[in-house]
Amino acid sequence: MEGSAYTEATLRIFEAVQREHGNVGVAIQAYLKRSQADVERLIPLKPKIRLVKGAYLEPASIAFQKKSEVDANYRKLLDQMLGRVLLPNAEGLRVAIATHDPELVDYARARIQELRLIAPQYEFQMLLGIRRDLQQRVLSAGHPFRVYVPFGEAWVPYFMRRLSERPANLFFVLRSLLAENKNPKSN
Repeated sequence: MEGSAYTEATLRIFEAVQREHGNVGVAIQAYLKRSQADVERLIPLKPKIRLVKGAYLEPASIAFQKKSEVDANYRKLLDQMLGRVLLPNAEGLRVAIATHDPELVDYARARIQELRLIAPQYEFQMLLGIRRDLQQRVLSAGHPFRVYVPFGEAWVPYFMRRLSERPANLFFVLRSLLAENKNPKSN
């Protein structure tokens, strides 16, 4: 999901492959205004949905511009998906909570506890090396957790595209490293 120009094509490919094989996942970006409808569209396919904030520069007509708006939509989408996990016809729907934002992690943990979800229904995901303190906190609480690792020949261009498209991503990485270093015992 590298920007809104590819969203519809990616979802169409995902739907076709999921119908045929039933074992693929897709990322949904909370900063896109269309994402709530996309989640509703995908839920009947019982997918694995990786919920991310979104990292690309998009116009206000397509994407939320303020962090507070993106965070609010992330919570709304998370509630939408976690609430559906419990329905009998949603068996197979899995939610990957992909964020390094401690407030969103705490929100997700509270909702998971409130709904009494079990490990196969959700997991947390974070990038390798970013906020290891937060990763440890999630693991210590007994939640399923995966480390997201961009790899292969294209990982450097992927990383550089993300930085050049939105320089705030660099500040995110730096803030994460500084936050992690405030609590060295958790590393």
